[in-house]
Amino acid sequence: MLDLVLAPDFDEAAVAVLGRRPMRKLLANPALRAPAPSSAEHWRMIRGGWLSQPAADYVLDLAASRMAPGVLTQVQVLALCIAWAAAFGSSLGGNEIAIAHDGALLAAGGGPSTVEAARIALDRCMARGHDCRGAVFAADAFFPFDDVPAMLAEAGVAAGCAPTGSVNDAAVAAGLAERGVAMAWLPPEIRGFCRH
Repeated sequence: MLDLVLAPDFDEAAVAVLGRRPMRKLLANPALRAPAPSSAEHWRMIRGGWLSQPAADYVLDLAASRMAPGVLTQVQVLALCIAWAAAFGSSLGGNEIAIAHDGALLAAGGGPSTVEAARIALDRCMARGHDCRGAVFAADAFFPFDDVPAMLAEAGVAAGCAPTGSVNDAAVAAGLAERGVAMAWLPPEIRGFCRH
């Protein structure tokens, strides 16, 4: 297991607390104080050619999201950050969906559709004995239909985040609201693979 904590630096009190775990590594990098995201264009291979897309230089900003319904707890916000980092930083085949709970990533999945990605993530949770009740999810693609939100809600997720941009955003949001899933709807420019 990899147990790393990265920060610009650590004071003695932080080292005392974070260093209690014998296998944990504390890595200080002063450059993290002012990260300079890449502005280069990225190329991805697709069947029959290449796809150009801008660098993923965005940072999750829940203040810029549209929240509905409910209020996220601090524990859910932390789990949401973990799920979002996994979904937006992975290469599982596109349309990534990640599920996190209590400060830990439970599973992530990707595939040719959000349905497949959600199915893989949920199957991985079940295969490892994780309970999704109360968990949160993050998706790197918008939901064109209510199928995936219904799957996630049925599994027991309490909250999630996904970018907007589908013509069915209103219907999908209404379905999640009816199921009591708190959502952070991200701006449409914050989308994952291909921005398709």
